[in-house]
Amino acid sequence: TNKEQTRNILSLPLNKKIVVYTGHFYSWKGVDLLALAGQDLSQYEFYFVGGNPKSVLEYKAKFTSPNLHFLGYRPHKEIPIWQKSADCLVIPNTAKEDISKYYTSPMKLFEYMASGVPIVASSIPSIMEIVSEKEVTFFEPDNKESLKDKIVRVLQDIEGMKELTTNARNKVQNYTWEKRAKKIIKFIYE
Repeated sequence: TNKEQTRNILSLPLNKKIVVYTGHFYSWKGVDLLALAGQDLSQYEFYFVGGNPKSVLEYKAKFTSPNLHFLGYRPHKEIPIWQKSADCLVIPNTAKEDISKYYTSPMKLFEYMASGVPIVASSIPSIMEIVSEKEVTFFEPDNKESLKDKIVRVLQDIEGMKELTTNARNKVQNYTWEKRAKKIIKFIYE
């Protein structure tokens, strides 16, 4: 499916640049940082797909910019459609909490990589052990200006991102769980 089709399915604007985050709103996920960056980048639309009803209400109350959209839970089968409709996908994880820094599951990263959409990701060990600058655009964790800069850079050069998205797609197809399993086992026995 192309971007136009996915946007029509979701009733999203065709003439706007769209940034998407899918997932939970736990503090270590960095959703606050992305919302703060989004407020400053009012020329783009930001869609946050996920979060429980309570956290969605809290975010809607805290961040009122009209370009920020907190959609709450969506069925799992709908998530790839949201991801494919984006011009940029973001993994804004914090480096302040070890769960994020070292042990976060790569599931979202793998989903993003499979979508063929450019990714802006926090440069933390749990992400950098899987991807490099050949596949994603890194920003400095917990740094709003760095995040904004990288989002703008990606959105202004969608063509230039094609090589990264192709590399990401190829890499995710070849990725094995073996490395991940070894790391978890090592952690358990330490």
